[in-house]
Amino acid sequence: MKKTYQKLSAYLSRCHHHNKGFTLLSVLLSLTIFLVVVPYLSQTLLHFSKIEKYSLEEEISMTTFFHFLQRELYQSENVDATSKTLLMQNDVNELIVIDQYESAIRRRVNFTGHEILLFNVESIFFQKEDIKLEVQVKMLEGNHYERTFYILPSPGEEK
Repeated sequence: MKKTYQKLSAYLSRCHHHNKGFTLLSVLLSLTIFLVVVPYLSQTLLHFSKIEKYSLEEEISMTTFFHFLQRELYQSENVDATSKTLLMQNDVNELIVIDQYESAIRRRVNFTGHEILLFNVESIFFQKEDIKLEVQVKMLEGNHYERTFYILPSPGEEK
């Protein structure tokens, strides 16, 4: 055991005496490798952060749009839909129209003015059957979203 310790000690002292530190060549080699790797690494990280950011923003926008649509349906007394347009009549007899305008979904009251509810939309599709309203949205990025709403009958309306 003592012999092994002496051999190890002699080897380590030899290595320590021959180690003269970093040479200029090793520093230049390390710097070259670092400078080659960093741009690729930063571009890769930037790419992944953009993908995550855009999909998160889109998810938040879609959730907000569907929440707004649900609230609008709840406040409406009469609802009708074509494949591209949703028509609702509220309790003060205003006609609410939700449809696509270029690459946006807009809301109009009595066919005047408009407020944008959702951007970057490729297409929207509405389908109403009895008390069920199905909404499908395809975004410009290629993502599809679908939601089904149930429309409560008005108090004076027959079931």
